[in-house]
This record gives sequence, structure tokens and C-alpha cells, in this order.
Amino acid sequence: MGVADQSRISMVDSTDNTPMYKPPTVAPNIQKLLNIQNNNLETWKFEQEVCRRALVEMIILDELPFSFVEKEGFNKFMSKVQPLFYIPSRRTITRDCYEVYGEMRINLKQSLREIQPRICLTTDTWTSVQRINYMCLTAHFIDRDWVLHKRILNFCPITSHKCEYLAESISNCLLDWKLDNVFTITLDNASSNDVAVLELSKKLDMWGANLMEGKHLHVRCMARILNVIVQDGLKEIGPSIKRVRQMVKYVRSSSSRTRNFLKCVEMQKIECDKMLSLDVPTRWNSTYLMLDTAEKFEKAFERFDLYDGNFNSFLATDVCEDGSIAGSIQYEDWANVRNITKFLEKFYELTLKFQVHDICELDAYLKLCIASDDLDLSKMASRMKEKFKKYWGTP
Repeated sequence: MGVADQSRISMVDSTDNTPMYKPPTVAPNIQKLLNIQNNNLETWKFEQEVCRRALVEMIILDELPFSFVEKEGFNKFMSKVQPLFYIPSRRTITRDCYEVYGEMRINLKQSLREIQPRICLTTDTWTSVQRINYMCLTAHFIDRDWVLHKRILNFCPITSHKCEYLAESISNCLLDWKLDNVFTITLDNASSNDVAVLELSKKLDMWGANLMEGKHLHVRCMARILNVIVQDGLKEIGPSIKRVRQMVKYVRSSSSRTRNFLKCVEMQKIECDKMLSLDVPTRWNSTYLMLDTAEKFEKAFERFDLYDGNFNSFLATDVCEDGSIAGSIQYEDWANVRNITKFLEKFYELTLKFQVHDICELDAYLKLCIASDDLDLSKMASRMKEKFKKYWGTP
């Protein structure tokens, strides 16, 4: 055994005298190690900068806080995985992330100059809990290989949601990116957005880049329109939805109530892999999922008062968001829930694969429901058809 081999045997097990191997300490950028990659034996050398860049990319991709690098668990983990790596501070990681953003911004600008695609813009605005207005502007374009790309151009605070401020923010962003070849811009259906698009169209006219004088510049958001159409139809069975929402709210409000409900489910021999979910009233798809699941537990809800004496009194006294009292659910309510979930299933499937030709399919489905013998369903479909025609006309 050579001297180098002897130096590798640093410990001996006290029970069976079997030598235990301890890897040698390797100084960075000096000695290479053998590493197996894809069943191939390759050399590997530790590089501080490469590992630091990988750490920055992990922070960005996994949306981790910058303080993550100073957490005790992460530091302990890295001391075992690679003790040679010097972990930067949160301030250093913040600067590194901004540098990566700058690099990608330069690369994207260069790519857009080279391929000069027609840009389709989408924008969304909202107000945070701190009452700060924000706007996100996203560009969609196809490269020379017919690959669709989606890139966020700007995420910034804005003065107001008013049309003139929105148009100014969008045009300033386009000037910053040196983009004037805008094909369309998709916004929601607020009336202020119509004025904002008109202002933006005037800017494109000044730049000599407004296709067809901006007649087809504004594209209305399909998902938002569908949400408006369905919400209008849901008003027909609003009381039934409200009662189901209150029941789900009660069961989910504490772990003890949930356990009692599961006991009731077991006693009623209900087999369902899903659990009750509370909806967001402004998002119809979450309302659909809530109703679809709750309907499967109808028998459990009917017997739940035997397991929880406060259930019925809660339904009779608790005040809903609109100030009303929902009351106990009736047989007719469950019939409404079954009808609406079956009706909305088609809409929900369309949202998962929404394309232009699906609008025609949706129009045909509404006509079929209007002709139904179910008067409630026919009335709801007629109401939705009126809203459909307002935005999409007759496909």
C-alpha cells in the first residue's frame, strides 16, 4: 500500500477493525474529483462562482426569499453537501438576482431586435393590501422557429387605474424596450380600458406602427368574459349556492368540526376522495368545484346535526357577506346544485383548453340548454346568452 493510499485510511471501526474511508480535503480550483454523470466517469472541480450562480437561479425559480441563504437549516445542509462553498449574504444574493435580471433583459432586447416579431400584449392591474396600484405587462410573440414565447416586460406600481395613467405606463414601457410593432393588446372588460386602448392606438399612429388603424388592436379577455357570463347565470340560484357555501364554511372553520363531519361521512358510507372546498365568490370555477364536491356529501350534511348540535343554529343565525341569513338547506336546493354542476361542467372543461373555436361550441351549448324542458335551466341559459351576445355576438 502506497503512502497516498495509507493517508486515506483515517478511521478504524472499533467493533470489527474494518477500515473506513474518509475523502481527502480538496482545495478549490486545485484538485479535481471523479464524478459519475449519465453512467460516464468525468472529472469535476469545485467552482465558487458556478455554485453561486446556481444558488441565485434556485432563489428565482422557486420564488424563495433572499433571507433563505441565512437560514440555519440551509447553512447546515450546505456544510454537509459542500463545505467549500462560501454562502453569500442576503444583500449579496439580492444584487446577484438583479444582475441576472439585467443580463436576461439585455439578451431579450437583442433577440427582439433580431427577429422583429409582432408583439401581442396582455396586461393586468390590481391593488395590493397596502393600497398600492400595480400593473404587469406581458409580451407574447413567435420566433423564427414558430415557437411561442411569453415574457414579462414590466411589473411596476402605477399612479392610478384610470385610463390615461394606464395608457401612459404601457407606452413608456414600450419606449423603454424600443418596441412599436404591437399586434394586439388584451385587457379585461372595464370601460376605462376601452379609453386606454384608444390612447395607446394614438401613440402607435404617431409611431407609424398601428395596423389597420387600430381597429382590431383591443382583444377582450376570454376568461374574464366567460366569468361575467357564468356569474350572471348563477344569480338565478343564488340562495341555494349561499346555503351550500355556509355549510362548507361551518365544517371547514375548525379541525374538530371537520373530524365530526368525516365521522358522519363514514357512517353514511360515502366514498369520495375529495374534501370540501370553500369557493371565492368572484371566481365561478371555484364555485363550481365547491358545489360539485358538496353535492357528493349530501347525505352527510343531512345527518350532520346529529354529530354537531350547533350546525343548524349557525345556518339560522350567521350573517352572510351580503348581510342576509342563508338559513337551512332544502331539498330544492340540492336539486338546483345537481342541475348547475352538470350545466357548469361544460364551461369548466372549456376553461382548461379555451381556444377561439370553443366560443362556437359554447354558443351551441347555450342554445341547447335554452331549449331544455327544465325551466330553471332554460331561464339561466337565456340570461347567459344575452351576456354572451353582448361580447361575442353571433359566432
